[in-house]
Amino acid sequence: MIDGRIDSSDSSRLYVTTAAGRRYAVSRSDVVGIDHPGSALIVLGTVATVLGVALLVAARSKSDLGAVALGLYATGSLSVGIPFLIVGGPQYSRSVQAARPVEPSPGMHADALPSGR
Repeated sequence: MIDGRIDSSDSSRLYVTTAAGRRYAVSRSDVVGIDHPGSALIVLGTVATVLGVALLVAARSKSDLGAVALGLYATGSLSVGIPFLIVGGPQYSRSVQAARPVEPSPGMHADALPSGR
């Protein structure tokens, strides 16, 4: 198992750099799965944000103290959920994009593909 960041890829390999700075070219056929960074933050951020919005909607139907309490819970939930989405989304997107195979265009020679170097 290699734990590292996917720098780029081509149709047959992923180019990965570990935390120690070592670079590897990993054949796609050897890849069992990819745990993209940011995925857990997206799940937790989505749950917290949906909960916060639901609490805000519920607060509108309550009177004085109930509305205040629900509003405070909603604010807390949203103050966690939204930053998680802001941080996790770009991390996940960058990793998925780097892992996507790059196919040569009709006029491009295969040697012109990213090599991860």
